[in-house]
Amino acid sequence: MWTLIWASPIPQRIRFFLWLVRHERLMTNSNRFARGLIDNPKCRGCLDGDETTLHLLRDCKLASIIWKAILPPSRNASFFSLPIRPWIISNLNTDSTMGENWNTVFAVTTWWLWKWQNKRCFEDPDFCQGQAAAFIKMQARHIIKAFADKSKHDHLPKRYGYGEVLVHWIPPTEN
Repeated sequence: MWTLIWASPIPQRIRFFLWLVRHERLMTNSNRFARGLIDNPKCRGCLDGDETTLHLLRDCKLASIIWKAILPPSRNASFFSLPIRPWIISNLNTDSTMGENWNTVFAVTTWWLWKWQNKRCFEDPDFCQGQAAAFIKMQARHIIKAFADKSKHDHLPKRYGYGEVLVHWIPPTEN
């Protein structure tokens, strides 16, 4: 599980987010309720169930609509039936039958579902992301391209991701 998350071709913030998901450490309404921070553990997106990590990222009506728009139809049943840890593993596994770069699409989708739920929770209770599936696919394409472009920089010394480039200033000549 560790290497599936940390070796995934995704930005570091999404890797850390997935690590929190894997350990069920997201501050969902259920976790806030357990800590006495709020009075109601219900999901603000659908009001149907407690907002657990799995509910928020997959089982909420708002999340499942987005997943169904992104998933191949043949995978709907198995995708929505797994517990959280096997669900993460099967979707981050690059050998997945979901298609090329599915692990990146999966990670980006979970990230944006979390961000949008936070927007509903803390900023705008009526927030609804229009064209969510298209937006997520576009974001995933950008990340896939960025990580593919990374290979162009493999000749540079490795220190901070793409490589370290020393930059310095040379003063102009007097004339």
